[in-house]
Parts: sequence; structure tokens; C-alpha cells
Amino acid sequence: RSYGTYTPQQALHLLAEHLGCQEWVQMLEAIHHTPVPVIRLGTACIPVSFGSQVSGSLIAVDITFETITHHGLRTCDVVKGFVSEYPPLKPLTLVLKQFLVEKGLNDPFVGGLSSYGLVLMIVNMFKLRYPQGLNSNVNLGTLFIE
Repeated sequence: RSYGTYTPQQALHLLAEHLGCQEWVQMLEAIHHTPVPVIRLGTACIPVSFGSQVSGSLIAVDITFETITHHGLRTCDVVKGFVSEYPPLKPLTLVLKQFLVEKGLNDPFVGGLSSYGLVLMIVNMFKLRYPQGLNSNVNLGTLFIE
């Protein structure tokens, strides 16, 4: 993939410099030493309430660049196809992703599970448990327990 006259690492560095000047960016880290260079950033806090406690957390965003070995844009189309084929995939993924966040297991850079990995696991479970396909009145609670 071409980024003009820049390598993916140079483009990553330039974008990180630009984003670092934005006031809506609360946390920024450019990671060059991974197989897929990534910019990790956090935006303003979101108030979240659990019972009587109110806390906040940053909205976490990872930005990667498409390279010979990383095809992020194509995976978007794959996930859209899965969501179309398996309508319960989206709500089930969101609930399980929140569970991973609350347990600190959502960060693949420290051994957690990525959103894409979670989607692939759920789709695999659908294919193994429901080889004939899911019917429209499937119970999301049952899917969650499975």
C-alpha cells in the first residue's frame, strides 16, 4: 500500500505527531516495534455508573495502517458479511466485549482478546452449534450461555 513517499512507520509517526496536538486526545502512544505498527489513543472520559458508583473511562482507539501483512480494510468487509449472515453476532459481541473490558482482558497487546478475534470465535461457535444456520427467534441469552 502506498502512503505517498512515506513508509508505514513514517506515516504512523507523522499521524501520531498530528494527533498529539489535538485537545480531544487524552492519551497517545505510537507503537513501532510490533508486526503491525499501531497508534493507540484515548479520548475524553465517558461517565459510567455501576450501582451507586460513577466512574469514567477513556474511549480507546487503535489506528493501524494497511500493509502487505495487515489487511484491516478487508477484515471490515468480512465482519460486515458475518453480521449480515448472523444477526445475533453484533449484540452478542458487544456484550462479550464489555465483559472483557471489565475483566481487563480486551487488550491484545498484553495477552487479551481483540474484537476481531472475539468475532471469529463467536462465528466459529455459530457454525459448529448451528450448521443449518440460526433461526430468527434464537434466544440471545441462550447464545450467551453457550
